Amino acid sequence: MEQLVYAYDIDRWTIVSDQSTWELHCGDSFWLKVDEHWLPCRIENDTDWYIIFANAQFYLKPKRSYLVKP
Repeated sequence: MEQLVYAYDIDRWTIVSDQSTWELHCGDSFWLKVDEHWLPCRIENDTDWYIIFANAQFYLKPKRSYLVKP
């Protein structure tokens, strides 16, 4: 399963799987697991990185990882 992980060395969020790593850029879309639900979202950056859902947004915490599906 893929995870959304912050890469401090490049100051960017990445999606990491067993086989590869993708660097994310503003506007990239994917599915984020929230509780037991998979929700479509996109990642953006202002002063901090954050996720935008259809009707909500939240800031990502660099010390946490999140389950995602590209």
